[in-house]
Amino acid sequence: VQEFHRKNIRVYAYFTARLDKNRKGILRQVELARKALKLGADGLVADDLFLFGTSRTKAELYFSGLRKLVDSRPGTVLAFSAFPHLLRNFNQPWDIAMKYSTHFLSQSYWRLFRQRNQPRMTPESSLAYTQANWDALRAYFPGYKCELIPVGQSYGSVTASQMDRFLERAYPYYRTVTFFAGTQCQPVDGIRSKHGETNTRLPV
Repeated sequence: VQEFHRKNIRVYAYFTARLDKNRKGILRQVELARKALKLGADGLVADDLFLFGTSRTKAELYFSGLRKLVDSRPGTVLAFSAFPHLLRNFNQPWDIAMKYSTHFLSQSYWRLFRQRNQPRMTPESSLAYTQANWDALRAYFPGYKCELIPVGQSYGSVTASQMDRFLERAYPYYRTVTFFAGTQCQPVDGIRSKHGETNTRLPV
């Protein structure tokens, strides 16, 4: 982390939000987040939100715990990340995530989205779809200051031209724009996938 900081690169700790765990399991996730901040992380990101559990009680426990950690370290931030199908999954407690987070990192991966018998989305239509879902959700839950940050796709069968179009369309309207890239790294603390390596997505 210190090496990245010396190069003026901010580092954020991503955690898969496992709200299918019991109270002890959720508090353990919060404790791991505390250790990440202690190591120098600039913020926390609750990733794949509501993919594993949608309990409001557990979401409140999880996000309130993360918020306390961030508030105790000035300059750090708390964000959540998910696919932008917000209204399709409206029964999920998005308002709790919005209440405690400063940013929503939308996984606007245009190559993954399409309706039945329709072509895949373009970078432009993916951004429009993301913004429409976010605007509708904010209309249901006004008053929260959580900001949208579009996250584009830089892995799989995407081209440099598509990435340029995503940047050009998004850049004038958002505080920042970023991409996710798929990479593989060495196992950390003995954690391995079934293929023997840990798969990690990094903001670039």
